Amino acid sequence: MWQESGACDGVDSGAPDAMAASALNATSMSPNASMHDFLTCPVCGTGFISTSSHRHRIRFTCSNTVSNSMTCATSSCQFDVTVNDENAPKTCSDMRGVLARAYDEHSSVCCGLLCFRVAEEFDGRRNLVAGCGTCRANVVVLSGVSGNL
Repeated sequence: MWQESGACDGVDSGAPDAMAASALNATSMSPNASMHDFLTCPVCGTGFISTSSHRHRIRFTCSNTVSNSMTCATSSCQFDVTVNDENAPKTCSDMRGVLARAYDEHSSVCCGLLCFRVAEEFDGRRNLVAGCGTCRANVVVLSGVSGNL
């Protein structure tokens, strides 16, 4: 699965190395929320992943789309992937497992750090891709389907 190919092509994922590893860690702002309710976005490292479902499809999106009317600034993460629910993760806890497997498989063959990005295919599918600048890996971690919910 982990082969030399084109990785992140030396492009920073936008998230510092420490943030990339924190994508597996749950961070909660509410003392009543379960640790498994939150998942840091693996792409930007600052937003949280949420899920929605409709007609056998599950959509994973990042909360990091913020508009600030005081500064007219907008920051937006590209993590927005829709999957069929048959063999795909259904919850943030499932997604945490997908990311953990990617980290585990990669660390068994390389000491470099993974960075995640969303790659849009010519037919409209958006995939979550893990890449490494050290070993030049470029692996689809989550395969999307065409269209959103």
